[in-house]
Amino acid sequence: MFKNSLNESISALIFQEYAQKSNRYKEALKSYLDILFIVLVRFSQTEQPEHKLYAQERLDALFDLMEKNIGSKKQVSDYAEMLSMTSYQLNSITKSLVQKTTSELITEQIILEAKRLLIATTNQVNQVAYLLGYDDTSYFIRFFKKKTGHTPEAFRQHFK
Repeated sequence: MFKNSLNESISALIFQEYAQKSNRYKEALKSYLDILFIVLVRFSQTEQPEHKLYAQERLDALFDLMEKNIGSKKQVSDYAEMLSMTSYQLNSITKSLVQKTTSELITEQIILEAKRLLIATTNQVNQVAYLLGYDDTSYFIRFFKKKTGHTPEAFRQHFK
């Protein structure tokens, strides 16, 4: 309520100043507009609807869970269950906050962890695949290449 009345008051002053065109009215208009924009920015920064806070908490929890479980959990339903929500609810949160599906975030986490293991360790590709929960190394290689454009070994060589 306060925000609307303040915006209306500033708007009224702007219109009044423009209509009267008193001495140095352009400078006054600029000042009023500056104040209006500052007030709008302040209100937009302080307004955090409760659902946004909840959504951000759930997203942070999802990232933590993916970081800890990416080797064993790759399904959206797994993470939704761990967060005590439905897959639909989880996807809704990820789409609204990061404009990606939960599945896309899981894939990104798998690739990120694979890259980390390939660069930071001397593990063979089949060991990396196993650590990430892939029993079929050739499937992991195809998946990695599809997502990055490089085979795991070529990726490792490129960054040595």
